[in-house]
Parts: sequence; C-alpha cells; structure tokens
Amino acid sequence: MNTDPVITKLIYPDPFEPAGLEVDLPDDALVTVTVTDDAGTIIHTVVNSVPMQKGRHTISLIGGVDRRGPLYCRLTAVIGSETVQVVKGL
Repeated sequence: MNTDPVITKLIYPDPFEPAGLEVDLPDDALVTVTVTDDAGTIIHTVVNSVPMQKGRHTISLIGGVDRRGPLYCRLTAVIGSETVQVVKGL
C-alpha cells in the first residue's frame, strides 16, 4: 500500500509567490506543513499536527514568510504508524 501524500500542485495567483498547495492524502493523517530555508531551518509553520481526512485538500501558504532566498515547503503526514515527508521548492 502506498502511504505517500502527494503534493499535486503549488497554487500561484501571483507568478512569483505561491499562495497555497494541493495535497492528496491516501488515508486520514495528522499533517504538518512548514516553510524552511536551504539549511532546513523552519521559517514559518503553516499547519501543525492538524487532523485531515483522506482525499484532496488545499492549504494556504499566504503570510508569515519573508522571502530572502530559496525556500521549501515541507509536508509531514503521520498516516497510521508511518510518518512520511514531501519537500517541494517554492
């Protein structure tokens, strides 16, 4: 069984700043989304251990990020007894 969450796309209403991301979860999960820099330092916590049901979700990334260099969106999902992470460049 594949338990990996899938970031289906970053949502860009502005061509330079993503406003959110779409995530498909294969099962119910506790989800954390953070924005990190190149060193992996957390710049902003978007959601922290939020329970989400199986299916597609849109998570807003607006606010709280001062863009000074390359940034990454890190999604961590606890699905059952497994923890999976997906990292996407912003």
